[in-house]
Amino acid sequence: MQQISLAYPANIEVQHDDGTYYFVNFRDVKNCFTQGDTWEEAYINAQDVLGFMLQDYVADKVELPKPSTALKNEILIEPLPEIAAPLLLYLARTSMHISQVQAAKKLGVTKQRYANIEHGKNLTMKTLSKAAKAIGFKTTLSLVATSS
Repeated sequence: MQQISLAYPANIEVQHDDGTYYFVNFRDVKNCFTQGDTWEEAYINAQDVLGFMLQDYVADKVELPKPSTALKNEILIEPLPEIAAPLLLYLARTSMHISQVQAAKKLGVTKQRYANIEHGKNLTMKTLSKAAKAIGFKTTLSLVATSS
């Protein structure tokens, strides 16, 4: 069973030059880095910048880098769900070599409606599940505790 992930390893390090802040960089995604005043802010900013970078790859028709396994000093970070969901749908469709027209036909919608779904416009969990099923995938959902 093929599984698609947008969880990329990142390193969050505390920096002390010009004050204290947390710097984040992704080794698999070139020029993808950010920072925050706190660890939590850096993490959220990392989700944002990763999502924007991956969207740029898709817009520029550049293949997304494959996420590697996190090293000892790294954590896995995914884009925010509202960015990740349409990106995952796009990756699933293209991995199956299905055009948007073909996906729309399988889903029973117009090509324009399917394109909007893949861009996250009016994308509900129900629509995501139906679209994924139409192209041969199923959706899964998980929640991860941010503190103990």
